[in-house]
Order: sequence, then C-alpha cells, then structure tokens
Amino acid sequence: MRERYFGEWEGHSSAAYEIVWSKDREDASQTQHGVESTESVRARAISLIRNLENQHEGKVILLVAHGDTLQIMKSAFHGIEPGQHRSLPHHETGEMKLLVSKGDSIPF
Repeated sequence: MRERYFGEWEGHSSAAYEIVWSKDREDASQTQHGVESTESVRARAISLIRNLENQHEGKVILLVAHGDTLQIMKSAFHGIEPGQHRSLPHHETGEMKLLVSKGDSIPF
C-alpha cells in the first residue's frame, strides 16, 4: 500500500511529521502544505480492503505498507476518527498485526 503523501514535508525528519500529526488531531481533512489528509488515506485503504475481500473471499490477505498508512487504516477498525491515528500503538518495522472485523466484514 502506498505511503501517505506528506507534501512539502516529504523526506524530512520525523520532527517535521510531528507538525503534520498535530494538525491531523485538529482536523482529519487538513491538507496544509500539500499533505494528503487522513480522511483520504483511510478512504483509499478501506477501498483497497473492500476490493480485496470481494476478490479473495475467505482468504487470508497480507498487506504491506508504511506506518502512517497502517495506523490511519487501523483507526477505522478501532472506531476512531482518522486524525486520531497517532493515539494507536506504533507499528514496528517488519511487524505483523492481525486485523479482524466483526462478522468477517469491514465495520464501516
């Protein structure tokens, strides 16, 4: 899965990303400095999951992505706003996490 686009902050240190994450908490639709909004990231991630579920019903699917995309996507499974994604535990490099939704369908 493609990483979130950080606009003008792309490629900068994580200190610059803290600025973006602070803005995310205030407004999930914010796109200041050309940053992809958390709403947009979550929508495209969930769309991908729905398409994969439809194409591979009953199968286990392994998704590989960067941390921000995964945390934003996971916000939907936790029932929180996408802008609150940094409140979820950080994904470590190479870490695998199981995402299971109630009733074997996406909960939204």
